[in-house]
Amino acid sequence: MFHYHIRIKQSRSRNTGILNSFLMNCVLSLFCMEKNTKKKGIRLYNIIFPVWLLVWIPTWLWLLIIPANYLVDHFVLKYCLKKLAIEDRELLKKNTWKVCLLGFAADLAGSVLLFSTQLLPGFLRNRPAADMREFNTLINNIAYDCFADIRAFLIVAFCVLVSGYCIYRFDKAFLDKYWKKEKTEQAKYIALRMAIFTMPYLFFIPVRWLGW
Repeated sequence: MFHYHIRIKQSRSRNTGILNSFLMNCVLSLFCMEKNTKKKGIRLYNIIFPVWLLVWIPTWLWLLIIPANYLVDHFVLKYCLKKLAIEDRELLKKNTWKVCLLGFAADLAGSVLLFSTQLLPGFLRNRPAADMREFNTLINNIAYDCFADIRAFLIVAFCVLVSGYCIYRFDKAFLDKYWKKEKTEQAKYIALRMAIFTMPYLFFIPVRWLGW
């Protein structure tokens, strides 16, 4: 379980109050529960991050995520080259890590889109309470369980597809440059399959599946 504790000191200052409120509605929309402390004017928030955000936070999970991504990229690339009857050991041995980095960059694009949805409540605080309750439920489902709401699922799916499209564009550009545009059709073939097989499907995983 990955819990992050954040302390926010309450203040009578109007400006500080507005800042805290904005922070609560935007960044702290990710919190799981509020805990009271014995110290007056202090609130302790216990935060559980969504899977699509947690993968970017330095934890021991990186020891699994980075090698796993590298191996998946390596095997998909190797499979594609075999299907195309292309012998290119240099691409596999010396450039798989570049393809892997491009994949992380593409995944980041999808994560940024998903994170932006969590900031929306901070800009819509003046909406009717009933509307905000439904909207906050949708935002919460996007973060923690997209299978609980078809709208949340479609939003997450869109962000995953955006990452997949970025994977295709990044890998095609890289392969075109690597092969000096001598194998354009092969580059398209490989880039498309890299996108299909290595899209960030982890974004769909609800945190409850992890026992959080």
